Amino acid sequence: MIARSQKLVLPNGLTVHSLSRADTDVVYQEIFENDVYRRHGVTIADGDQILDVGANIGMLEVFLNHVGTSVAVHAFEPIPDIFEALRRNVELHPNPNVQIHNCGISGKAGSATFAFYPRASCMSSQFPNDSPEEKARIVEYIYSQMDRFPTPQIARILRLFLGFSRTWVAERIFHYVNHRVDVSCQLRTLSEIIAEYQLNRIDLLKVDAERAELSIMQSLSVQDWSKIRQAIVEVHDGFNVDPILEILRQQGFRVTDDVNPLVPEVHLLYAVR
Repeated sequence: MIARSQKLVLPNGLTVHSLSRADTDVVYQEIFENDVYRRHGVTIADGDQILDVGANIGMLEVFLNHVGTSVAVHAFEPIPDIFEALRRNVELHPNPNVQIHNCGISGKAGSATFAFYPRASCMSSQFPNDSPEEKARIVEYIYSQMDRFPTPQIARILRLFLGFSRTWVAERIFHYVNHRVDVSCQLRTLSEIIAEYQLNRIDLLKVDAERAELSIMQSLSVQDWSKIRQAIVEVHDGFNVDPILEILRQQGFRVTDDVNPLVPEVHLLYAVR
């Protein structure tokens, strides 16, 4: 095991297993405070069937546990250490209708090497972006968030840094969180999952697959799409937005493109029938 989770108390008093306080704080704000998965006409009700592609440590599963006791979830996380935190969180917040799968979802079954970032697990991906432009974007984001990152105590210290010194600190933080370990992970397709578990209705397909989203969308058959009532797809590269929009609209969805104001390259596509 490369990274071991630690228990963390969330602002609402719930306890979760976390690999990174900074990561968990960001995801908590998105899911619990900003209600990011119930926007633009997307609804979640007790009894719904949800596919969570890219579950990470299971913050969505913890949230859904408080939406209703009969929400059914298939959650997918390929990286073993992250999956272990997911497993612990599902045990800590039990729901017999949640099934977790230690595999990634892709357009083709098999195995692949993933870049795992133990200090920033949300960055982990089968398709890491190591370009100078991506580094500059992350450093700029860290710079913009330094007043809150990663703890109130350190934030107070960071407020003392101005100008060049502050940029230097942001660079150092980037190099710290960018520590990477390559791991081999299993891949399956959504069509396999839908067939294996005889899913005749999918009330929400949530995809946060770190640049694998287009291949996942392309792999679904018309028959698979007919079972999906709603979808939320996080798109990490701007050039993939239009192809995914076209797929969703061809399948009869009304789509809202919600651009992340902090990270303009990232789009959330909300698709409802």
